[in-house]
Amino acid sequence: MKLKKIRKIFLIILLVFSWLFSSRPVLWQNPRIPPEIKKAKASAAYDAVSESHTGTTGSASQDSFSWTHTPVQTPRGVLVFVNTIGSSDLSTSVTYGGVSMNRVSGSTATDSAGEPGTVTAWFLGSGIPTGAQTVTVNRTNNATVMYAVCITITGESDTTIVGTPVLLQGDGTYTVQAVDSGSQTVQRFAAGYSGGGSVLVAGTGSTSTGASGQIDYGNYTFTTVFEKGRGSGSRDVGFSYATTEDRAAVHLAVAATVNNPPSLTVSQPDGTEDTIYVGQSYNITYTLSDAEDIATVDFYYDANDSGLDGTAITGCQDQGEGEGVTCSWNTTGMTPGSYYVYGIATDGINDSVNDYSSGVITIQAVSISITVFDGNVAYGMMAKNSSKTTLSSDMPPSGDMQTINYDTNVSVNINIKGYDASGGGCTWTLASSNGNDQYVHQFCNETDGNCSSPPTSYTALTTGYQTLKSGVSGVGSVDFHLRLTTPTESSCYGQQSVNVTVQAVQP
Repeated sequence: MKLKKIRKIFLIILLVFSWLFSSRPVLWQNPRIPPEIKKAKASAAYDAVSESHTGTTGSASQDSFSWTHTPVQTPRGVLVFVNTIGSSDLSTSVTYGGVSMNRVSGSTATDSAGEPGTVTAWFLGSGIPTGAQTVTVNRTNNATVMYAVCITITGESDTTIVGTPVLLQGDGTYTVQAVDSGSQTVQRFAAGYSGGGSVLVAGTGSTSTGASGQIDYGNYTFTTVFEKGRGSGSRDVGFSYATTEDRAAVHLAVAATVNNPPSLTVSQPDGTEDTIYVGQSYNITYTLSDAEDIATVDFYYDANDSGLDGTAITGCQDQGEGEGVTCSWNTTGMTPGSYYVYGIATDGINDSVNDYSSGVITIQAVSISITVFDGNVAYGMMAKNSSKTTLSSDMPPSGDMQTINYDTNVSVNINIKGYDASGGGCTWTLASSNGNDQYVHQFCNETDGNCSSPPTSYTALTTGYQTLKSGVSGVGSVDFHLRLTTPTESSCYGQQSVNVTVQAVQP
């Protein structure tokens, strides 16, 4: 070739193909996480006592009377026993720290003859403010004397009155009374009024709350006690006083609120149509509920359906409650195999619960193979600012169409990208339009389109991947043509090499 010619001719341009296959990058799997060990829940227990009045007199001719109660531990229950020196209860409402208490049903004991007296109980088992609090008893405003004792109850959960209070009423002696709590472990309490001149003595198995839980009016007394131990079934609590006197007493039981553990069912995978490939996502399906608390569940995969010794599933930890809820498991990086899925649920109160799936999820290895035939295009001699395709009209007699052959067991996208050209003494930059040392390289999908009328249906290659064909699987092929446009001017005239890379990747 002579450089004297006005029309300069470029040397042969070689196109070299490379092809890749790819799936998703491997992600680190979390190490095994053992289930959290939960603390056992304690039953209700006596905490502290306080009284509305000291000395020998109570409240009279007032709309209300108040005092400060200071718990020792966090209060989970509050009992207020109110004593009225009369044949009817005059307390109208009671508050603890401004929170309204509830009158205990069936808790009013009355002695209406001789030296009349009444005892009734008020209770608060949840929403209890902590620290020192004001106890207020609202009453009928008259000259009748009233007195009250506040007892706080501790534990690790809210509390409730169990069973029916046992009453002693009218003239008689005092003996301990059996209070039945069924299967629940409880703390039993008793409050008693006596028309005798002596303070009631705690009976067998009971302990006095002390001087802050009793009053000696002179001619009659009021006393409170609690059971020394705690237990279920029918157990005694109360007083011992052998002399027949006017009497009114309430015996009752307080238990920690029954708190049921969460309910968890893992319904998917069940082994039916649960086969996927590494890198695909799978929806774990479960149902989680808790009537009293907020429960969460962590999911794991395991080679068998026992032992709770699996591996935590990233993205499926601390999942919430619901029916038929799903959690998407990204299986990127998983070792192919069959796995059970189990969940460990907790509500922060009860012991954790768990459930294994009834079947396995099978995760198969991804197999992707592609080749390009014939993988080489020789554009030959081209003038500046000219174009050539791989059509038979530009490369007679049969053209040089390229064919991508694929064999994959997953759905993949076939992508393509170009590069800057080099090797001829200078670099041509790949661009969307040609210019000085700037060339254009285009592709056209012949399988799904018509490439016979360039540049129609031709897309400019870039140095980043573009989709040539999406969603292919199994065994097949994709045909495509190329079109190259040389620079308008070039600073070199040697042979240029142009690369194109084709890849197959899971979407």
